[in-house]
Amino acid sequence: MYNPRRLAVTLAILSLLAGMPCGAAAQPASRSAPTAPDSLEPLRVALAPLLDGGQVTLGTRAEEQILTVRTETLFLQGTDTWAAEGRDLAVEIARALTTIPATTWRVEAHTDSSGSSGFNERLSQLRADQMKQLMVSEGIVAKRIVASGLGESQPVAPNTTAEGQASNRRLEILWR
Repeated sequence: MYNPRRLAVTLAILSLLAGMPCGAAAQPASRSAPTAPDSLEPLRVALAPLLDGGQVTLGTRAEEQILTVRTETLFLQGTDTWAAEGRDLAVEIARALTTIPATTWRVEAHTDSSGSSGFNERLSQLRADQMKQLMVSEGIVAKRIVASGLGESQPVAPNTTAEGQASNRRLEILWR
């Protein structure tokens, strides 16, 4: 079945493997001085459809790169069961991550403050473990991945509003 998002990601990865950015064949070569490459650019290209759709964000924190995805995009509410398209999304992310020569990966799952802190810690650990297993199945070495369930301990927004709670329910993948 034709999947335009998967096709775009596949073409982006093939372009990266061929050593040229997407669309480079149609653009004349620049004669200007080279600039320092953006270390996230290959991943931005590979994940362009997901970034454009707002499903994934990329950034930096301290000296680490960080990819963030809201967990309701990946998992059924209150479980570590993949949502309808959640596993496919996670596979696309994992495949794109294989293009990054990181030495170590941290998968951190977070929850909002709904429910008990014990439940939230267990749930977030199960979700982090699910993502780690999927990354391993896509070729990332297991001993280079640390999966942590942080529960509600590191909110990025107040848990007093539905929007804040949604922001706090997230999975982050960090690397150097």
